[in-house]
Amino acid sequence: LPTINGITQSPGQKYGATEVSHQAKKNRSTMRLDISQAYPSEAGINNYRRSLTLDRGKQVTVEDHFELSVAEAITHHLMIIFPAKVTQPGILTIPFEDGEGRNRDFTLNYNAKKMEVSVEKIPLTAPEDQGIITKWGDTIYRINFEMKEPMNKDKVRFVLK
Repeated sequence: LPTINGITQSPGQKYGATEVSHQAKKNRSTMRLDISQAYPSEAGINNYRRSLTLDRGKQVTVEDHFELSVAEAITHHLMIIFPAKVTQPGILTIPFEDGEGRNRDFTLNYNAKKMEVSVEKIPLTAPEDQGIITKWGDTIYRINFEMKEPMNKDKVRFVLK
């Protein structure tokens, strides 16, 4: 989930998504939800709708539409276990090796005019990190997409191929 005006999702059941819906078809699956209630009121979120669309065998699209009462800073995040890098403005490459040892890079398209990208390695040192290490290995990367000029009303789109 994004960090909005320096505030992240709050813990606890009362800070969950609302208006969650899902539609699955043979070639496409879509999930829609409102994540505005996942944050305390101090974040200044009036409305925040997210849709995730899986076009089977092709791509995954994440699209956010939001309205904020204050737009000081907005950073979208993606957590992955591979060392991604920006290969050109608007395209992030995520290396992947399949079970048979073949390389198959994924690309994540984003709007480079709107966002600055940084990738950071997250240290897994806490005792509760052992479950993550067991399943995913000892390295996780956080990709940060920081809005260059945050706006009160905007939309953001990511496409993973």
